[in-house]
Amino acid sequence: MDLGEPFYVIAASVLCQIFCQAVSQRCDQGEYSIFGKMLKGHVFKKIKVPSPAECLEGCNEDLRCQSFNYVINQDVCEMNNRSKEARPEDFVPDFNRYYFKSNKKTGEFTNTKRLK
Repeated sequence: MDLGEPFYVIAASVLCQIFCQAVSQRCDQGEYSIFGKMLKGHVFKKIKVPSPAECLEGCNEDLRCQSFNYVINQDVCEMNNRSKEARPEDFVPDFNRYYFKSNKKTGEFTNTKRLK
């Protein structure tokens, strides 16, 4: 029985909602995933993850990561060194992924000292 693309769209949408609810405590107001979209051409790191929450956590820990694409059917995290706001021309449709912007503030460094 071939369930086809409509099943995957519905399943992915449900997974996105569950993911957003699971990580809502870690997200600033207004941060959310965008199903069916990805940032193309800015992936600096790909990792296999057990859950989308691990992808968010990994992105927030890497200073280079500004956003990520989550590949739904492969459980792969694609960390981006840019965001859709910085490169709107590279924000494209892809129904196998969803896009999520990092919730850390860019330019904010912790545990670093300025050298004179």
